[in-house]
Amino acid sequence: MTNDELERKISKAFSDAVPDVFDRVMRDIDIKQGRIPSDSDSKVKAGDGGISDTAASVNTVSAESDVTFTPAKKRKKGKLIRGFFAAAAAAAVVLGTVFGISAYNATNAVASTVSIDVNPSIEIKVNKDKKVLEVIPQSEDAVDVIGDMDFKGADLDVAIHALLGALISKGYLSEIANSILVSVDNADPVTASALQDMLMTEIDKTIGTGTFSGAIIGQVMDEDAQVKALADEYGITLSKAQLIRQITDANRTLKFEDLVSLPINDLNLLKHRDIDGLTTIGTASDEGYIGAERAVSIALEKAGFNKDDTNFLRVDMDYENSKLCYDVSFHRFENNLDFDYDYNIDAVTGEIICIEKELSNAGDLPAHDVMSEDISEDEARAIAIGLAGVDESTIYEYELERDYDRVAHYDIEFKTGGAEYNYALTMYDGTVIKDEWEIEQDYYPGVEKLPPISEEDTVGFIGGQKAKEIALVHAEVKEAATYDVEIELEREKGKIIYEVEFKSGRYSYSYDIEPITGEIIDYELNYDY
Repeated sequence: MTNDELERKISKAFSDAVPDVFDRVMRDIDIKQGRIPSDSDSKVKAGDGGISDTAASVNTVSAESDVTFTPAKKRKKGKLIRGFFAAAAAAAVVLGTVFGISAYNATNAVASTVSIDVNPSIEIKVNKDKKVLEVIPQSEDAVDVIGDMDFKGADLDVAIHALLGALISKGYLSEIANSILVSVDNADPVTASALQDMLMTEIDKTIGTGTFSGAIIGQVMDEDAQVKALADEYGITLSKAQLIRQITDANRTLKFEDLVSLPINDLNLLKHRDIDGLTTIGTASDEGYIGAERAVSIALEKAGFNKDDTNFLRVDMDYENSKLCYDVSFHRFENNLDFDYDYNIDAVTGEIICIEKELSNAGDLPAHDVMSEDISEDEARAIAIGLAGVDESTIYEYELERDYDRVAHYDIEFKTGGAEYNYALTMYDGTVIKDEWEIEQDYYPGVEKLPPISEEDTVGFIGGQKAKEIALVHAEVKEAATYDVEIELEREKGKIIYEVEFKSGRYSYSYDIEPITGEIIDYELNYDY
């Protein structure tokens, strides 16, 4: 309804409610002033009380009264009073229109936008009284959830309960995937936060009455241009984009583009620590996967340990090689040395994606003259290949480097059969201080080496120097404090990247940098022995 239409309706309503009382008011004034008799007097004097008699009585009163009755003055005064009433009525109409429009706008203005994300995404616009103005499906499956339900004018909590019922009945919310994201956008952050808390409590009560407990994530929406750009780029809701951004900011090993296709429950599983700006209730379900207990069993069986043989066992959800996986980590003392173990187990199949075993503290290693090499390069190579348990003839991209940081050791890397191996062995006795294995991300069966990177491939690249500068800024390390700097173009996940590696103090840094935009794709920080 336009404002003009609204004004006409209000004016008509006002006219109907307040009829023209001018003539009646004027008659009452004349009676009080004695200019005309009351109805009862005129009936007594005139007899039959008809119209002509009433007129005659008016003339009689005028003739006998000391008051000079002047019709002209009466008309002038009547015009003034009639003008007063007309102005007052007009003012009342104007005020009624203004207040009516204000009331209409307040009732129909969007005060808050509430987004509900599970896998279907639904947006709800409400007014200041938490009355629903509009429910908007943000995905095709959301259309199915809403169906023919009309929520306009309903209380927000009523709409939420109905939508939750539909999500559960249609299988989008269940004991397998029990997570729901609640996002509130309001100009006042305090109001938004209060509404978020209220909704989370209501949802928790509603879901809690069923056969499973829900896991609820709440967030207040920020005005962030970068988040909006990411939402537009990947075709996801703004609320989901903000959640992914918060998760990747808290865990830099995760990449935004890898998470956009994941449902809210998987994102909740990846959010395994408290994050500022996110409020949570309940625990995300992993019943659709092998489970943390099974993942631990697989890791310990591969390592050849019992659970009692380890310390500080921890299991988190992670994302590796485009797969959701369990990250099983623990410590173990071996020959008075403390080793960190880390296993990534495919959450669906139970397949081992990667294994890392690394010395956490080199303090117990004996000092040794770096010039005295009891283990030769060939012997170190044989030890590494033996540990990998592979046929030496199938190895490609083999590299061996000497490293004298704290402990003199050999760094040995090679690939074979779709896997990458990385070992570190002390030079004096061949003690294994690092043992890493992972599925090769760019493995092509039957092809020993990937095609070389040509000059045509590098058109528009930022250059190795710029890539190094980006890495140093992120690491907060000055170039003068670095050594063993290496910059190479590598292929990863079918894409070319700059791999920037350097050392500073007791730490080694490794960065993967997108060659055109300069975006940091991945980075690692390790403590050297």
